[in-house]
Amino acid sequence: IDRLEGSYTTQNILDLEIPEITLPVAPGRNLAVLLECAARNHMLRMSGYNASEELMERQTALIREKK
Repeated sequence: IDRLEGSYTTQNILDLEIPEITLPVAPGRNLAVLLECAARNHMLRMSGYNASEELMERQTALIREKK
């Protein structure tokens, strides 16, 4: 879950709360793609959609369906 969720905190810069996302990164990974995904995920979360929660719900439903 940590890889899907990351670590969400905020940091105060000039009296403005800035979202801070910490993602685990392995050497050799494409940081541009990771940053783009993190930014898109943040925008989706701000609009009320949680992609990782949706993924977990779909996986759970498929697992239950196969039993």
